[in-house]
Amino acid sequence: MTPCRARVALILAFLFFCWTSPVLAAIPEAPLIGTHWTLVSVGGAPAERDRREPHLVFGPAGALSGNTGCNNLRAVYTLDNDRLSFSPIMTTRMYCRKVAETEQGLLMALRDVTGWEIEGNDLRLIGSAGATLAVFTTVA
Repeated sequence: MTPCRARVALILAFLFFCWTSPVLAAIPEAPLIGTHWTLVSVGGAPAERDRREPHLVFGPAGALSGNTGCNNLRAVYTLDNDRLSFSPIMTTRMYCRKVAETEQGLLMALRDVTGWEIEGNDLRLIGSAGATLAVFTTVA
């Protein structure tokens, strides 16, 4: 085999490996901090929607902000590897009948969170018994 054909064969083998490699085909995980996480479900129930989107944003230095679907929320979060906890959640005080169950479920879930995991574009907040308390997603 000539040196030119050997190089072409090597390049084709490399491209084939890259194309079929499951590691390279995996969806990269979104970062927890700085990502806009939209609530999908809480307590296993689909998130209710009205005028506002229920979401969370984990900011730098432990600042949490977001919306319950009705009220703005703020808190301080603490990360320790896969452990996660929140200070008492502060919210505005409007009443929104259409999203009241989602709002109450989200606030209770945040109170009970002990961990988190990200798979692709989905964030799961986990309770002490290992159950998923809330699921969020983001657009890549």
